[in-house]
Order: sequence, then structure tokens, then C-alpha cells
Amino acid sequence: MEGNILCCLLFFGILLPLFVLQYELKKLDGYEFPVFLTKQCPRNQTEWNERSSAINCTEDNGYVCLPNENITELLEFCYIYPFILIQENICLYLSNQYSAVDSYSCTGFLSGCPNTSHVSNNLFEKPDCTSIGNGCFLAEPSCQSLTSTVQPIDDTNHTELKNSKGGIVIGTTIVAFIITCIVCYLVIIHRKGNQTCKQHTDVETPEALEPFFSQNQHDVNELHEEGMRT
Repeated sequence: MEGNILCCLLFFGILLPLFVLQYELKKLDGYEFPVFLTKQCPRNQTEWNERSSAINCTEDNGYVCLPNENITELLEFCYIYPFILIQENICLYLSNQYSAVDSYSCTGFLSGCPNTSHVSNNLFEKPDCTSIGNGCFLAEPSCQSLTSTVQPIDDTNHTELKNSKGGIVIGTTIVAFIITCIVCYLVIIHRKGNQTCKQHTDVETPEALEPFFSQNQHDVNELHEEGMRT
């Protein structure tokens, strides 16, 4: 029985990581290397390392998180180089046409435009180069005027939506786990029932009941003889 439970838990443990990974990563077409859509770029070194490991980046193919060429979505990918040297007053984006990183001048940003050269490994320290909305960088004056005429993004609702999606994943995982446990339990009960039934059949054999039938037959014969005498 313990072996059956262990097999069920092992089966569930293999499927769960695959399910979560499939939910988190959405691969995009049209690029020469794997590119994934993400809601937010890493905000610190820990998150950067976690996302890098999640999409299997290496020392030769460094992790990068940038907007797409239309500045409408954030993308994460393992680039063809270990890192990118970024000049001052420049933000980056990923070109779909060439599958290459291109530059975007940020001299007009109200704040957050890098004023020194840096490498792509610490892009999380330059959040204004990955903060986008309505097809533009939020630090641009034109983007701020655009967002003022459009219904602003409610961070609370965004957080609630993110939490609700996380709740769906957790809920689905719990349901899958419960179903797996029920199936394992039913299989074990079924096997135990078969073994009990077999044991019960082995006990109540015709040989075991033969003395009982012999005694009854003897009693019937005596009653018959007594009736004949009378």
C-alpha cells in the first residue's frame, strides 16, 4: 500500500512543475531564439536570477528583459551574447524584424534615463527603461499626457487580477492533488477488497461445509425411519 501511495505522489510531483511552468511561460513566434512574454521585468538581483534560470539562460547567453519594438509588451529571453554594453542616455528594445536588440534615446525622459554606461546584467537598476504603458515609456512627457486622457491603470485592480490568477493556479493545483489522492485511495481499497473476497472464498469451501451437510442428511434419515415405524 505504501508503494502505491509513493507512486501516486511521484506522478503528481512530476506533473505539477510542468503545469506551473506551462502557465507562467508564454513563448512568442517570429524570433530567431526563444522569446517569452512577461508582465513585469525583474526588480532586483534575486528575481533576475530566478527568471534567468526559469528560461534556461547560461553564461554565454545572458538573460535580458526589454520592451518589444512597439513598446507595448515586455519580453524576456536569453540573448546571443553574455551581456550587452549600454551607452548613456539609451534604453533598449527587442526588434522583431531582426531578432536583435536596438537602442532608444531617453534624453527626453522626465526621469530615470541612465546617465552613465552600464551593462544589461543590471537593467533592474534602470526601471524607467522597462516601465511602459499605452505604447510608450511612462517617463516620456508625451506618454504621461496620453495616460492622463486615457483611463489610468488601477494598480489595485492589477494586483487583484494578478492575485486572482495566482489563486486560480493554486486552486487548480489543490483540486488536482485531491483528485489524485482520491484515485489512489480507490485503487488501494479496490485491491484490498479483492484480497479480502479471495480469503473469504478460500475459507467457505465445499470441503469445509461437508460435515454440516452430512449431519443434516443423518438427521433427515432418522426422521424418515421413525415415520416408517409409526
